[in-house]
Amino acid sequence: METFGKKLLSVSKKHNISTMITYGENICEYADNFEFDKLMNNLKKFPKLIEDLKKQIQN
Repeated sequence: METFGKKLLSVSKKHNISTMITYGENICEYADNFEFDKLMNNLKKFPKLIEDLKKQIQN
């Protein structure tokens, strides 16, 4: 999961997507600290974040 968070963070920084930067930072932090509950709750939000980004791109 930490690898996913780092890759997401890298791409988000490259494209300056602030919401995804924060999301990637949280994933990395939770994975690094073995905060499984927080990690799983955060991962559940991923589809909604992607949907919101799609809507922003279309507008």
